Amino acid sequence: MTNHAVSRVLRKMDRISRKHVPKSKASAQDLRLVVDGFAKPREAACFLDIGRDWLYGLVKAGALTHIRHGRRISIPWVVLREYAVLRLKRGRVV
Repeated sequence: MTNHAVSRVLRKMDRISRKHVPKSKASAQDLRLVVDGFAKPREAACFLDIGRDWLYGLVKAGALTHIRHGRRISIPWVVLREYAVLRLKRGRVV
């Protein structure tokens, strides 16, 4: 195969791959949330040293960003650390 033929094949493969692969609409902020993974409610409550009921109250109030999988929730570790730092700066642990 000549160089010209190889380059044509590569261009065609590139067009096909761009056509069939959806572009990510995730921003850097969105990706930052998932880098460290997610905590289960029990892990999150233990990390913040609060009860699960209090944790669910924070989730319901919108104080903690979370995702839902049916009835189950997961909270990004980044969000938990930021919440803990915010509370420490305000002079309250939680």
